[in-house]
Amino acid sequence: MQAKQPKEKIRGFTLIELLVVIAIIAILAAILFPVFQKVRENARRASCSSNEKQLGLALIQYTQDYDESLPVGFLAPGAGYGQGWAGQVFTYVKSAGVFQCPDDSTARITTAGLTDSPVSYAYNSNLRGKSLAVLNAPASTVLLCEVFGATVSLDQSDEGYATGTNANFSPGTDGLPDYNNTLNGALADDATGQGLNLKFATGIMAAGASGVDSYGAPYTSYYTGATGIHTDGSNFLFNDGHVKFLRPIQVSAGHNGISGQDQQTATAGSSRGLYKAAASDALFLDSAHTQSVVGTFSAN
Repeated sequence: MQAKQPKEKIRGFTLIELLVVIAIIAILAAILFPVFQKVRENARRASCSSNEKQLGLALIQYTQDYDESLPVGFLAPGAGYGQGWAGQVFTYVKSAGVFQCPDDSTARITTAGLTDSPVSYAYNSNLRGKSLAVLNAPASTVLLCEVFGATVSLDQSDEGYATGTNANFSPGTDGLPDYNNTLNGALADDATGQGLNLKFATGIMAAGASGVDSYGAPYTSYYTGATGIHTDGSNFLFNDGHVKFLRPIQVSAGHNGISGQDQQTATAGSSRGLYKAAASDALFLDSAHTQSVVGTFSAN
């Protein structure tokens, strides 16, 4: 009679082996999760860039219909900061989603039966009503920059201004963090004087953000952060129609230059109203021409 063979014991993992496997998985996750997050952010940045490109094409179509002139906004030329530009070009876009950056979590709101959609882009107020023919350096002149917090009735050409049914308008700015002239003045005060509902998503640009506004709010509070919303930078649409991702220090904010040769330094005006120039040979922050910028808000 054949003797029974003893059954082989099935050996499981030891506690040490399990801990080693778990540690390896944790290390791989720690390495890969930031990579996945960066890939997702790059996709959002690319979508935002595509939005700006489409808005650039819409603005070009607008100029073709209006004697080569850029939008003024719903206020008369010389008044306001170009607010209302989005309603004027919406007919060329037909999609509210194009006006919202994927990173902008601003929600739609309904007021008096009107639906306000988020608008994540601010119009360069120095360009309002400008003829394309007078621009010295369109490839260096910012047309749109990123902002968060705006909601607009896009289906009305004046965004509800004439009827008084709306008080939220697509923003215009010269890029300076100043209560009186930034983002159409709608970084506006609430009852306490400090209801900053719109913020730059660009990061703090070359003009800086030192000091406080007339309500005592620091200028740094006018930004979503010191660096841009898209991995330390943001997208800018330039006046020739191209879109470029730039870090904030690469862009100079401020009013129009007195002449096309003014450097990107203060030549006139107050400390919060620097005069800039857009001529390609003047895109420097210092007289030694060692610190240059890629873009400027100046239309001269």
